[in-house]
Amino acid sequence: MIPVTTIILCGGSGNRLWPFFPKQFLSFTGNESLFQQAAQRLVALGTNDIQVAKPLIVTSEEHHFLTSEHLREAGIELGAALHAVWPGEPADCQAALVCAQRPRCVLKWAKH
Repeated sequence: MIPVTTIILCGGSGNRLWPFFPKQFLSFTGNESLFQQAAQRLVALGTNDIQVAKPLIVTSEEHHFLTSEHLREAGIELGAALHAVWPGEPADCQAALVCAQRPRCVLKWAKH
């Protein structure tokens, strides 16, 4: 069995969308948010040969509970949430540091 670490990048303040809500938490098609769809795609990578770990979420501290709630609604258990160390710290830099410590890692942006 091949263990795979999964990381969802879920940053952004939503300041370009009214009413200032990050687009990864919006549902543009169907009932699931973009974040939930990203999490479901990562879970679906699991097979008899691939063991997908609970997702690590890189997000801001202010969106921690929102990400947890969206995962719960999707029936996916949270592995861990990583918060910015410094204000404005890019989520992808933090995720790269985590991936550098793991032999197999899959990154997924929540808003794409």
